[in-house]
Amino acid sequence: MSSAQHEDAATRRRAVGEWLELASRNARAAVLLAGEEGLETHALYMTEQTMESAAKGIARGVRKSHDEVYGHDYINLFLSAMDEMVTALDAVPYMNNVFSSNKIDGKPYDAAEQLQRMIALSGKPKNAGEREQEARDFFEKMLIASPEDVQRILGLLSSIDDAIDRTFNDDALVRAMTGAPFTVNLSHAGSNIAAAAAATNVQLDTQVTRRIKRRNQSTAERIYRRKITYQALISIISAEGVEQFRAGVESAGGKFHFPKESMVRLYDGPKASVTLLIVGSLVWPHESYPRYPASPDAADKTFEEAARARQLGTQHYSDAVGAIRYVRELSARAEKAVSMLNERYQAGALFPNWTASGENTSGHE
Repeated sequence: MSSAQHEDAATRRRAVGEWLELASRNARAAVLLAGEEGLETHALYMTEQTMESAAKGIARGVRKSHDEVYGHDYINLFLSAMDEMVTALDAVPYMNNVFSSNKIDGKPYDAAEQLQRMIALSGKPKNAGEREQEARDFFEKMLIASPEDVQRILGLLSSIDDAIDRTFNDDALVRAMTGAPFTVNLSHAGSNIAAAAAATNVQLDTQVTRRIKRRNQSTAERIYRRKITYQALISIISAEGVEQFRAGVESAGGKFHFPKESMVRLYDGPKASVTLLIVGSLVWPHESYPRYPASPDAADKTFEEAARARQLGTQHYSDAVGAIRYVRELSARAEKAVSMLNERYQAGALFPNWTASGENTSGHE
């Protein structure tokens, strides 16, 4: 039995909070450094540290032990934990739908495939086994990405903002989802949060589908917006507890109101996940190079040559390196993503299988 299985959920939950708080402090430092001329490499390093701290917090939340998150080879941990988190948030259909009009290397962006690919590469080329060359190619591509490449990749995140703005500016859709209460029956839910949520899932799916079926939406959008009601219910039950939520529903005559604010907040999870995935991919290869001077012979090499030889140093970083040119935006997006995660954590909604008391109801303990 692993040490994670011996650890009580309340302890793990505190650990998540501590890692996310560290990530927040790292993000603030990154943003401040990015605004100071001559400190761009320090800002890049602190942005990577933000991603590392957030990764370890997420990993602790999906039942990784303290020993498992200890160390610096964090990218595989980050991606595997992100995979579990994205799955728990039902975020993949939404992510793919948002990115459907964007392409990477001429191919449509597939969030699930990208996660699995990066997990297989394990973050370090030497750990990728038969896929070592693919890992090296990916590693170097992100490491030496030009400003134009970084701008294009960050454009994917801007497309999320645009898609969300369009959603919340669609008054008819918002009214369909939030304008009237949903009918909820908790008579057979018992006192378990997972059971309470499951007991209402079919009811809510039917009602949400009926409300939006005449909307011109893709299958992914339809799936996501149906699931979003279920996630709202889990979040509210987790925050209030089953009995209090039951009392509220019964006092309202068996109705459950889903306000617009709940709908807005539920987009934060997928948005933070995508931001961490993309920003993490760009800054992770720079894990140590910005803070280590290269050897004298490496100093005479071009940036590309030094990158391939794994001999980069601080003198190789300039405005020609995309991650440096866009370090202000990278650090700002990292700070915003961590803030979203922190807000969901504080609301008890970051990991849907947690109860308000910090116990895990998924059966993995």
